[in-house]
Amino acid sequence: MRNWFLYAFFGLIGTLLCFGAVAVSALRVYEVPTNAMEPSLHAGDRLLDIRFFGSRGVKRGQIVAFYVPYQEGEIAIRRVLGLPGDRIQVRAGRLVLNGTPIYEPYVRNPQGAPDFPSAWDASVDEGEIRRLRNVMYGEWVRNDMLTVPEGQYFVLADNRGDSFDSRNYGPVPQGNVLGKPLCVFETTAANSSRRLIDSYFIGAQP
Repeated sequence: MRNWFLYAFFGLIGTLLCFGAVAVSALRVYEVPTNAMEPSLHAGDRLLDIRFFGSRGVKRGQIVAFYVPYQEGEIAIRRVLGLPGDRIQVRAGRLVLNGTPIYEPYVRNPQGAPDFPSAWDASVDEGEIRRLRNVMYGEWVRNDMLTVPEGQYFVLADNRGDSFDSRNYGPVPQGNVLGKPLCVFETTAANSSRRLIDSYFIGAQP
């Protein structure tokens, strides 16, 4: 009886340690560095993030953390608004998805955002971003729309008039996506708070 109890006790401890190791490997912490996602997220917010394994489960409208395609090692946080096969336009700072304007209550400063696809912004037309824009306009833009290629996502900032996103460097490869922020657990922004991350899921393409 005693041996059975010891086996059960150590088995339970081992199971808890395994679950703890998995949880630690799946959770990360990020700090929001800029105002690109205002009003949803503020510069200085610290986020608890759950890691995606194989980038599965990403939904249109979801906020994700990812490696920026044009700058190795740089992590950004944006909203996924184009899935593979979607046709994307941005008009007056607002998303037009497969020809249908989308209601976006989270958008800030749309008036300052140029239409997309549009003329290149010479201020960001350099180095690796030039190559990515060549690919974007040369291969994916047709009839004034960008069609999101297989294995990639089109991401946009909520602060449309003051940010870099897929309008500048094109779609983000699925392999670059790190995870989904779950909540703000610490903040230095006066107008922020500890809260769950709002999610706006946009339905299947029309």
